[in-house]
Amino acid sequence: MAGPTWQRAYAEAFGTNPEVRALYSGSKLAAVGVFESSGHTRSFAENLHFPVCDVAIDWSIPDIADALIDAWTDGAPELCLSRLPITERFARTLEWHAERRVPHVVTTAQHGDASISLRGGVAGIERRLSPMTRRDARTKEKRLTALGNVSFEALGVDAPVSDASLQEAFELEASGWKGREGSPISADPITKRFYESLFRYGAAHHEMALYVIKLDGRIVAFDLDTRNNGRIDLLKTGYDESLSKASPGNVLRWHILESEAQRGEIDTYHLGRPSDWKMRWATKVSDVGSLQLYSGARGRAIYLTTVAARTWVKEHLPTIIAKVRDFRGAPPPRPVTEIKAAVLHAPVLSLVPPAMVQVEPTLVEIEIEPPLESGYQLKPGLYDRDEDEQGTQVG
Repeated sequence: MAGPTWQRAYAEAFGTNPEVRALYSGSKLAAVGVFESSGHTRSFAENLHFPVCDVAIDWSIPDIADALIDAWTDGAPELCLSRLPITERFARTLEWHAERRVPHVVTTAQHGDASISLRGGVAGIERRLSPMTRRDARTKEKRLTALGNVSFEALGVDAPVSDASLQEAFELEASGWKGREGSPISADPITKRFYESLFRYGAAHHEMALYVIKLDGRIVAFDLDTRNNGRIDLLKTGYDESLSKASPGNVLRWHILESEAQRGEIDTYHLGRPSDWKMRWATKVSDVGSLQLYSGARGRAIYLTTVAARTWVKEHLPTIIAKVRDFRGAPPPRPVTEIKAAVLHAPVLSLVPPAMVQVEPTLVEIEIEPPLESGYQLKPGLYDRDEDEQGTQVG
């Protein structure tokens, strides 16, 4: 989760000037939130590197949620709390109290969060993962071991993270598909400085971890994660693509789960937005979303002219279009079946000379009178080739 360490590195690297809103109960610190303001909106300080929000709150203090909402919405007609685990107790408690404190509250699911439960130790993990996933990880480790000496290290947990190890991980990421697409950490000096600061500050509090698989002393797979509050959040990952048949990424994933389950300090390992490779490991997918609070007269006006207006248009636009068509005497839209037929035949039509194609008003048919010319023969494997999935799998 994104805690104080993340916020400090974020502010220094990206040059932001976040506002720290602290709430006290007497002389005791009760809650802290880090925000940015833009116009009439106050929101959590975050960007695309942000995992899931982490707000320090002492829930033992009576009426803390009500006091928190009043303090956060003070002077801000629109308060946007994004990257919240909206199905978990923290977000649901805030939503329940917000609905009783401000005129309008909107909860929006943004994306899923695939995670792996580590409860029950190694035996619990093995029960939850599919037999194929477990078997594949062990098979790939044997294949990797056949190439040399394989070792696993949890840097930042069992040993300090050295600058050399961090730079080696950045270089490994840049050597793969992210480097070819121009999106590795090292491609942007500001982003690189952010992750360097993140590890420098996080090392003192054991809030960051660099998990690596080494082959003969060389890093061939890594995970760069936040590690606090009983959870791990995956920020960046990479592997040596020349070793893809040995799947060093899958080998690393299994070692992370096994080692953390044995320590007993972590409950869940969060992989982030679901993808094919993540869903092979995930035992749960939760919703991550935003909570928007509109307070005061200005907040009500903003809500009515934005959220309410968009909702009204979405609900009534099809009816309005239909009435306009009827008024103008426009022909009705094409049947869905006709559109599907045209789309279905489109790839085939492109392979046949125009003179050989006859299109009926409501049905697409292909009639070929003479033998198909050699210039229009189907190419072998045209329709059964594998799609390029670079970047969607790790290891």
